[in-house]
Amino acid sequence: MGQESITNESEELNKKDKLDAILSLFGSDAARDAFINTCKEYVAARKISLPGPDGENYSDRPKRYSPPQRAHLHNSIMDTLSRLAIQSKDLSPIQRDILREMHDRNNAGEIIRAYVVAQEGKEDDEDIDEKQRRRGKMSDIAHFHSLGKEH
Repeated sequence: MGQESITNESEELNKKDKLDAILSLFGSDAARDAFINTCKEYVAARKISLPGPDGENYSDRPKRYSPPQRAHLHNSIMDTLSRLAIQSKDLSPIQRDILREMHDRNNAGEIIRAYVVAQEGKEDDEDIDEKQRRRGKMSDIAHFHSLGKEH
């Protein structure tokens, strides 16, 4: 199987399935669960420490994480992914391709966030925020008309 077909197969996977493929590389349930918990902490830290409009002020929520804490969690995740890539003896070509994709910090963050959101069975808050930004200050009726719907 050529590299192009492997890349195509890994691209067809959704983000949750990509992380599931990587989670199968862990040697024990305890290690896998610890990694998932770190991912959940990272997503929670990311959600409540997103920069405000000026890029400096972070939202105030009851349980507040500092941006350095979020960076520490992300560094821990990236370190674990690097170790999996180096130490795993039986990497499938698809797992290798996914790990290569997750080597990019932004891609890893997106895949992890999608996985955690899917595990929690919630709609993604960042997707909701994006929908609201696109909608702007339209009234409900104007928004429905923009979607081609009648009120």
